[in-house]
Amino acid sequence: MAGLSMWQLALLAAAALGGFSVLLVVARRESDPFITRVIILGFGAKLVGAGARLTIMGDLYGGRGDFNRYLENGRELSGVIRSGSLPDQARELGTPFMDFISGVVFTVVPTQLWVGFLVFATLAYVGAYLFFKAFQLAVPDGDHRRYAILVFFLPTMVFWPSSIGKEAWLVFGLGIAAYGAARVVRRARWGYLILAIGGIAVYQVRPHMGALLALSFVAAFLMRLRDPEVRTGPVAWVIGLVIVGATASFVYGNWGEAVPRDDSIEGSTADQVFAETDRRTSQGGSAFDSRPVRRPIDFLHAAVTVPFRPLPTEAHNLQ
Repeated sequence: MAGLSMWQLALLAAAALGGFSVLLVVARRESDPFITRVIILGFGAKLVGAGARLTIMGDLYGGRGDFNRYLENGRELSGVIRSGSLPDQARELGTPFMDFISGVVFTVVPTQLWVGFLVFATLAYVGAYLFFKAFQLAVPDGDHRRYAILVFFLPTMVFWPSSIGKEAWLVFGLGIAAYGAARVVRRARWGYLILAIGGIAVYQVRPHMGALLALSFVAAFLMRLRDPEVRTGPVAWVIGLVIVGATASFVYGNWGEAVPRDDSIEGSTADQVFAETDRRTSQGGSAFDSRPVRRPIDFLHAAVTVPFRPLPTEAHNLQ
């Protein structure tokens, strides 16, 4: 904790105490004691994941990673924000917008690497919790225990979205959007507003994911017709379908022109994004032959490789 003043340490201690108190209150609202324990232990797992991510990136990768960019740019932009000015990055998409988010975070908390990891890991945890609440609300008869275990303890969820960067922010935004969509489907208050907030958070960082989110919501909106507990008049249904359909069409039709001005992505079409992904998976010690999903049959291959790669035949060391 070198480099932190006494007031910064006091601020972190107060934030930790307040956050843990909120966690206990939220967890105890669950009627199932098993889920209460999962929610609390899930936060502990997320902190372990953040520590593991920081250690691995620092020791095995020599401190190289996007988090360094966000740390340095966030430190610089935090001074701009404190002066009362809005950085230009706030009006951009992709990596520049992520720089702005980092600046907002470091305007409030000390500009320390481990503090940033803690904040972003917590944001990802909140997103995971909102995924769970969305499932509870939208699928009241679902297996809530199993879903809670998956969303809080799946290694991918614990490890990857636990550092300063896009992964944690996207899980946070998608969680908000999923919860808002669930409220829309169940005809609860503020659903569309919450969905819009989450959708904007995702779109600002990854426009194509915002497009997929919009299309996914249209599918969920149509599926709710099969739920006998959700009664919607024909006029309200048609109006809602027109709104979500027009929104999804607009986002999906325009995301290519709004792809972030990102040095790491050349081009603005879906094919160019796929090509860049293929290039990245073909370099370094973790290279493998990727297979983009372009046809329905490709989903069968992706269903196995995405969750379980590297396969035993592809792994070449203990890590």
